[in-house]
Amino acid sequence: MTRKGLHWELTNVTISNINKDAIVKEIKESWQKEIAKNFPDSGSNYSAAPQSPSPESSRPTSPEPEVSQTTPNRPDPVAFIRNHYASLNSGSYDNTWGSLSSNFSSSLSYSDYTDWWNSVSEIQLGNVSVLSQSGDRARVKADLTYVMNDGRVVKDKKPFINLVWDDYSENWLIDNKSD
Repeated sequence: MTRKGLHWELTNVTISNINKDAIVKEIKESWQKEIAKNFPDSGSNYSAAPQSPSPESSRPTSPEPEVSQTTPNRPDPVAFIRNHYASLNSGSYDNTWGSLSSNFSSSLSYSDYTDWWNSVSEIQLGNVSVLSQSGDRARVKADLTYVMNDGRVVKDKKPFINLVWDDYSENWLIDNKSD
């Protein structure tokens, strides 16, 4: 990845090896540094260089806004799971791959992921319930049954799905599944 001015250019990147969270963090930090350098009065935490106080900068500033300690409203984890598996049923693998955390997606390749879902003829989603939700984490139980292309019917042996909130996409991501 190279930076040209305030524009980013990705070069020689293999899609399956992208760590989206690290890239987003790097871009955000770089932008914050650029903003601090080009707009010193922006309130950014980064400083481009030490500056001597000017008459304008010595004037009183307004108080910092108060930060709320409450958890922001998050979309319903049950709706996220239902939409995720509906998207899988329709073959929208690019979208569903993007709904996996880097923790989850790093354990398999995109090719393995699509090969598995292409072997499934239908996903039957039964009861879905939130077991716990706090801050940027949620735990859901989903009763899933897979009708395979060869006719077998397989009940998912890992009904517990742990979700993590992603500020960048403003949505839940599947972090892992367990039995």
